[in-house]
Amino acid sequence: MEFLNGNLVVRCMNEIAEFQSADELVEKGHEERKAKRYRKALELYEKALTVDPCHESALFWAGYCLLPSREWKAVVDDLFGTRWQLAVNRSIGYYQKLISNKPIDDPEPLTSISCCYVNLGVGYDYLDELNKAEEYWQKAIDLDGDAVAYNNLGWLRKRMNKIDEAITLLNKAIKSNEKYAYPYFGLGKIRMARGEQRWALRCFRYYLRYVDKTDPWIQEEISFAQDYVEFHYPPLSRRLKEAEQRRKEKEAKMENTVKNDTTSDPGTAIESGIPHTAKDEEELYELFLTCWDQSVASPSYKKQSWKDMREFFWRFGWRV
Repeated sequence: MEFLNGNLVVRCMNEIAEFQSADELVEKGHEERKAKRYRKALELYEKALTVDPCHESALFWAGYCLLPSREWKAVVDDLFGTRWQLAVNRSIGYYQKLISNKPIDDPEPLTSISCCYVNLGVGYDYLDELNKAEEYWQKAIDLDGDAVAYNNLGWLRKRMNKIDEAITLLNKAIKSNEKYAYPYFGLGKIRMARGEQRWALRCFRYYLRYVDKTDPWIQEEISFAQDYVEFHYPPLSRRLKEAEQRRKEKEAKMENTVKNDTTSDPGTAIESGIPHTAKDEEELYELFLTCWDQSVASPSYKKQSWKDMREFFWRFGWRV
């Protein structure tokens, strides 16, 4: 009897010691989520909801872990298998509960009504309820012009083959947040399909400038953009090397011509500089666009980019 009582007391003390507030559980959930252990994070968020069923952060991030996002598959396959609709419906339930309990003008950015609308739209899109997805993304746009909502709605229009509307929405996403990378990728794909190489090239270059290249979930998109840019627009350093090689070949050819031509003044060809061909002019113009883009987008690079361009002008005999 004493052993049982003692054992009972020990258990009670352990339960008291293990009790944690909802805030503590949510913080641990954040740590697990940042470490990409999404199933454990979901368990902690839902445990926090048993302590406080209306906890805003727990509702938001539990819904996030169950959404069809880049990280979603690891959690849903583990918990639901092929019944992924259950996960999406549970996520939608969390967001709807959060919206019903939260004032619309709450300034908290991570759990704002706008973010909930965006994620609800993603959930309904994955359930193929496109009208509801569009409705919630439009609500987010009406509320604060959310760049992610513009981007998602633009991709939806692209899938519906409403290309002009998609371009308009993706451009609005960029206007809302010019450093948000994903609209540039969408615009690049559209421009590429239309055969507008220069525009596609520019979009993919901006995408690569702003995207997080260490993100393991979008390496396929990053590789696609990098391959396209590399194929259509070699790096500046390589182009300068190629130009230098062509310059040397032209000089050697001119020297041979002078040696074989006994009627001309040997100094004339050298002093006149390297002759300009149509290809030279085109490459020079392309380089000008590169340096212009780089100097406008990155003031810290301005000096180096214009230095490169000036060197290129000089190599073709132009003094600037």
